[in-house]
Amino acid sequence: MLTQATAYSRSNIPGATSSESHNIINIWASPVSSSAYSTVRMPQFVSPRRWWRAHRGDIQRDRNTLVNDSRLSTHLHRLCVYHPCTLYLFTKSDIKTTMIPITAFSMAVTPGIELTRLIHSIGWTYLHLLQFNVSNQCLSIEEDIKNKPDRPLAANRITLESARILRWILLPLCLAQSIYYSWTMFWISIILSSAFILYNECGGHAIHWSSRNIMNAFGLSMFETGATLIVSGDSDCLTPLACRSIIMSGLVYLTTFHAQDFKDVDGDRLIGRSTLPILFPHVARLSMFIGMFAWSTLLPLFWRLNWGISIIFTALGLFVGARFASNKAAVVEDQISFYWYNGWISFVHVLPAYYRHIHMG
Repeated sequence: MLTQATAYSRSNIPGATSSESHNIINIWASPVSSSAYSTVRMPQFVSPRRWWRAHRGDIQRDRNTLVNDSRLSTHLHRLCVYHPCTLYLFTKSDIKTTMIPITAFSMAVTPGIELTRLIHSIGWTYLHLLQFNVSNQCLSIEEDIKNKPDRPLAANRITLESARILRWILLPLCLAQSIYYSWTMFWISIILSSAFILYNECGGHAIHWSSRNIMNAFGLSMFETGATLIVSGDSDCLTPLACRSIIMSGLVYLTTFHAQDFKDVDGDRLIGRSTLPILFPHVARLSMFIGMFAWSTLLPLFWRLNWGISIIFTALGLFVGARFASNKAAVVEDQISFYWYNGWISFVHVLPAYYRHIHMG
């Protein structure tokens, strides 16, 4: 019967050829071995503990990779963003009082400026300014908390110990940078660095208000000398125009630079510092008006300015001097007046450019 059924099936499968029918019948007729079932695995329940043991190594490696990536990202952020920002904050308040006026001065007294030398000059000025600021701010944390809370030490961006290490690292860096240009620049850096120590670590800024003004004027004049030598391309000798300009600039600083002390009276009084606006507030304000009026009248004559520039320069000086004289100890107004003063002092520094272009050809 099996033979008949098989024969019948082979000949009566609808729509199939003889070879297809033969294959189909062989499938049904052949016995299924037990090995065919052994390749099919039924899903098994895995306990959480067993799963954890099986995958613990992979998970730990993934977690270590994430941690290492996070640490690398943090290190890159601190190196590329956090630390440069900290260095900038050390010098932020002196960009307008030192960097801009001195850069303008070096350009005004130097003919035929090259961009490369100008960049070198800015770098030299900034590195020495950074040395001064780090040194100064290591000694005036209480004042900065009151007057300038965004400075690195006051804002806890850097520890006092780290700032002191940075301060003494910057000293040899400034000397090494200067000797790259010439021995004259090296000695200028020696003089500046010694003045920084005398002003900050030796307390020269707190001895007397007059010594403070004298040392500020001397230091800024040395900044102007170094920056001008680098821009000029001759790192050993100043032109007669540059010498006259540095002397006039030093005298202006000597008689008017206490403009910076009006806005800081609260912090200076807190640490016991004696400045002219604290000791003699009315005299200090009157001296600002007299000094700026005198220089705004004399400098146009000294540099032989035309009438139009003379009127603008004199009017600006009178305006700024009147702001200081009329203010009634409002710190916010003194801060605004100091911004105006920095604009005026930058104007002072570019006046030699007019004389050089018009009267020296």
